[in-house]
Amino acid sequence: MNSDAKALFDELRDLTQSWTRHDLMLSRNEAREIGWKLHRLGGWPLMAQAYRFVTGINPAASALIPIWDGIGDWDW
Repeated sequence: MNSDAKALFDELRDLTQSWTRHDLMLSRNEAREIGWKLHRLGGWPLMAQAYRFVTGINPAASALIPIWDGIGDWDW
């Protein structure tokens, strides 16, 4: 994994590691922006890898599924 991808994974982890339903609504735009960056860097495979990474830390990060809907090939 290159350093740009690692930085995005870390940013997404920091954003989602303590998510609750309330936090999700506050950080939706930021999460979507990270999704676009991941897509530009590595497409759906990198987005899926990041998704698995953050949901392994906090299952509430599964809320990324609808947030990332429509980014590249990500389809809810």
